[in-house]
Amino acid sequence: TFGSTAGADYRIAEVETTRSGTGFALHHYEGVLELQTPLLGPYNVLNAAGAASLALAVGTDEGAVSRAVRRMGQVPGRFERIAAAGEYGFEVVVDYAHTDVGLDAVLRVARGVAGGPDGSRGRVICVFGAAGERDRAKRPKMGRVASLLADMSLITTDDAYSEDPGKIAREVEAGSDLSRTSIELDRRKAIRRALEVARAGDVVVVAGKGHETVQHLPEGDVPFHDAMVVRELLEEIGNKGR
Repeated sequence: TFGSTAGADYRIAEVETTRSGTGFALHHYEGVLELQTPLLGPYNVLNAAGAASLALAVGTDEGAVSRAVRRMGQVPGRFERIAAAGEYGFEVVVDYAHTDVGLDAVLRVARGVAGGPDGSRGRVICVFGAAGERDRAKRPKMGRVASLLADMSLITTDDAYSEDPGKIAREVEAGSDLSRTSIELDRRKAIRRALEVARAGDVVVVAGKGHETVQHLPEGDVPFHDAMVVRELLEEIGNKGR
C-alpha cells in the first residue's frame, strides 16, 4: 500500500511545494527516498508516489526511480501549467476540478505558488462553473470555496447540458462573496477577462473541464478545450499589447 497514512507500506511525508514543483519523502521498508517532481497538486504527488512505490516494490534502483519522477511530464488537465503565460510573469493553470472539494484542493495549491520572486504577494484568479444535470447542492459550495481561496472569481458556463447556464451561475453565486465575484456566461470571454487583469505573481486557475475538448450546452455540443483557448487568448492579448 502507499499513501500518507501511518500504516502505508510506502508512506508520503515532508511534502514541500514551490513554483518549480513538489518535493516529498517516500518512507519504505529499506529507508527513505527523497523525491522531486515538476508536478504540483496533492493528486499528482499521490500519483508520483504510486508509480515510485510500484517501481521500488519490483526492485528498481532508487536512483532510477528518482530520475524518472524528476522527469515526469504534465498530466493534461490536472494542474496543467500553460507555459505561454510565463513571458507575462504570471501562471495559468487548467484543472479538471468540478466539485467543491476538487476546487478547494486546486486553489490551495495555487495560493501556495502565487507571488513574485521577490516575495511579493500574488493573487489567485479563478474561472469556474458548475455542470448542469448534476448535484445542485454543490453549486453554492463551489462559490463559497472560490470566495474563500481566490482573490477574484469569474463564474462562467461549464457543461450546462439542458439547463439554463444563467440559472446555474446564479446558484453558484448564491454561496459567493459578491464583492470579489462576477458572472460572465461566455467561457471564452471569462478566461480572456481573467488573463487581462492578471499581473506578475498572479495565478489564474481555469477549472472544471480540464482535458475535455467539448462543451455540452442546451443548444448542442461545441468544441472547447480550455488549454488551447488560453494559449489562443494569450497570443491575441500579446499581439495587442498588455
